[in-house]
Amino acid sequence: MMRTYPGDDPGLRAAGTRAAASAMRSGRLVLAPADYHYAIVTDAFSQSGLQRLRELREVPEGSAVPVFIDRRTTLHALWGRVPRDAEVLARTFWPGPLTLIGKPQLSLAWSAGVSDAVAIRMPLHPWMLQLVATVGPIAATGAGIVGEHLPVELTGCDTAGISIGLDGGELPGGPVSTVVDLRKGVDVVREGAISAAEIAECFD
Repeated sequence: MMRTYPGDDPGLRAAGTRAAASAMRSGRLVLAPADYHYAIVTDAFSQSGLQRLRELREVPEGSAVPVFIDRRTTLHALWGRVPRDAEVLARTFWPGPLTLIGKPQLSLAWSAGVSDAVAIRMPLHPWMLQLVATVGPIAATGAGIVGEHLPVELTGCDTAGISIGLDGGELPGGPVSTVVDLRKGVDVVREGAISAAEIAECFD
């Protein structure tokens, strides 16, 4: 059964952060607020956590699981090379709903990325950023029930297989994150909260 911590009480919020960090480090899954919706997260360097996340959300082994970070400089630790275009986009839109795909640092002992790609995002929600600051890079997927809208409240999330729920109240909702592939130029592979035109404007 999922244990829930409300974010509107400072003491319970702190306790929730500690419980969530402990759960993720031991390979368990947590529900927490991200940008406009809730996400299911675990420690990006936990093999058992990644396996649980993939099985729960039916993410195939050959697909990269997006990773949340809390500072731009972490890109240099996770990617083999950080293109200048990535730096420009990160400075402009992070924290926010923009996912950047780059080539992974080959020395990383993890399974969140795949051999030729790792997807990185810096989320907006301060509680999620606090989690990342506590745990390190966090693997994340959407928390919606299949066939339904992305959840903006904890009560709308699929809680099967979840150990800890962090209740950040009702989130604003909105489009999914925009995904930009930077392995060969600047390729908008999914247009979401940030338009392709806004991406292009960064390089005019």
